[in-house]
Amino acid sequence: MSSHNPNGPSPLRRLASLLSPERRDISTILLYGAIVGVLGLAVPLGVQAIIGLVSGGLLLQPVLLLIGFVVIATLGAGLLQVAQLAVVERVQQRIFARISLESAHRVSRANVEALRGMNLPEATNRFFEVITIQKCLAKLLTDGVTALLAILAGLVLLTLYHPYLSAFGLILLAALSIVLWVTGRTGLETSLAESASKYWVAHWLQELARNATAFRQTGTTTLPVGRMDEGVHEYLEQRDAHFRVLARQSTAVIVVKTAITGGLLVIGTSLVVDRSITLGQFVASELVIVALLGGVEKLILSLGTVYDALTAVEKLAVIQELPMSRATEPLLPHSSPELAAADVLAARDVSYRYGAAVEPAISDVSLQLRAGERVGIVSSEGAGASTLLRVIAGMLPSYQGVITVNGISAHDAHTDAFRQRVVLVESQVELIDGTIEDNISMGRDRVTAADVSWACELVMLDEHLHSLPAGLHTAVGGANRLPAFVERKIALARALSGRPALLLFDEFFHHLDPLYKLELLQRLRSLESQLTILAASHDTHFLESCDRVLFLREGHVEYLGAFRDRPHAATNTQFAVLTS
Repeated sequence: MSSHNPNGPSPLRRLASLLSPERRDISTILLYGAIVGVLGLAVPLGVQAIIGLVSGGLLLQPVLLLIGFVVIATLGAGLLQVAQLAVVERVQQRIFARISLESAHRVSRANVEALRGMNLPEATNRFFEVITIQKCLAKLLTDGVTALLAILAGLVLLTLYHPYLSAFGLILLAALSIVLWVTGRTGLETSLAESASKYWVAHWLQELARNATAFRQTGTTTLPVGRMDEGVHEYLEQRDAHFRVLARQSTAVIVVKTAITGGLLVIGTSLVVDRSITLGQFVASELVIVALLGGVEKLILSLGTVYDALTAVEKLAVIQELPMSRATEPLLPHSSPELAAADVLAARDVSYRYGAAVEPAISDVSLQLRAGERVGIVSSEGAGASTLLRVIAGMLPSYQGVITVNGISAHDAHTDAFRQRVVLVESQVELIDGTIEDNISMGRDRVTAADVSWACELVMLDEHLHSLPAGLHTAVGGANRLPAFVERKIALARALSGRPALLLFDEFFHHLDPLYKLELLQRLRSLESQLTILAASHDTHFLESCDRVLFLREGHVEYLGAFRDRPHAATNTQFAVLTS
């Protein structure tokens, strides 16, 4: 349950970076807060003046004017606080919109290779920390700022009354600084640990929901509740540790507050007796001290909010700092006549190693595909076929060797343009919440309604669409499931609708109905001049339709040639078994 990345920016720096685009509005909030703090002094100053006038036996009219001034100042402070809240609301809305859009961009463009080992769906739960940030900012930018400015204004006013009174104010600030210095870092660490425990509990709930069928089939088991009990126990321990820090801070402030209040009463009384200050100044100074101590108490109680805000930006950084695919020069358009005669794919001495693995997943693989060619890949499980396809698809960019598509290196290809030209269709179909049309076009501007209709007809999805009342506008994804064969057709139509030059399949044909598969292969063959296919498959019907087959053994190319000329059992038992 890691709580903080020591190699990344500090939570305070991340919060500053998050608020940086809102500097102008935050300055407005601070200005309003400063004016409110100044107007808040109207009460003690007005009381002091009124007491002085009444004690001097002056006329009622000046007293009424002073009362009116105090009332108007109080009303003005209230109206400014409302305006301050309006600006805070605008900041909250912009932060939510900015984080939402940035998160959608990063998650959809994340570097798949760099995310290896990360549970991305679970990590996106951190997005809800934006709500915590909104609430914390509202409190800190209003109550926190107002309290801080009121403290500063009060200290200035006490200095004007008498140096002894200002000394108590400085002692108060020193005590507050010591409390923050001693307990501040511990409070942040315990808050981060508490948050990590909370997300582990949410993660386990997601695991239970994802594997609900498996748990139902196992009968009576203590694993779901037992492991949740461990997570809850850890969370409660971390929460207790964080609460103890907050309790120590509050206790320290209460002690300081009590000592300051008693000391000021003694000093103030002595100064009045010595006629160093007037009775009105004494009453006003006590009102200032009460307001000042209230502000200090409010600041200390806001520390929990500060910890929540810093923890929230730290957790949100999991999404905000996702590694993204790089981008450089775009590929040439697929309609360029110069590309028709060139190799669609040329791979030379390509190797790839996962992380700290001792042996490479693929090693020194070389392959050339001409336009319209169909090549099958045969390998045992874990022998490198899927890795090779993902490397060619641009999903594992840290390969060694040379890969070019239409003569342009995949290392230097613009990611968006590259994926328009090279599409990988995997065996596991993924659908988004939306309509069938949304799942085919995927919001790509270059995919028109005509492209969608053409792809649906090509993969024979239109036959099923006619039976649906809403047709292409039928809702799918999430709880709206369709038959598996229909979802596979949608995935295939999605890949074809962008009219790629190179189409990659990873064990896709194995799950198709035999009659449908034969018809589909014939239709794909009709696109021979426009579409090149490279597919990992053990399906004999597909392999027989290929121009060549490539046999991988432990990441190395062992055979590349016509399927009919493949090694037989006498020379290569494994290949014979895999293609039988």
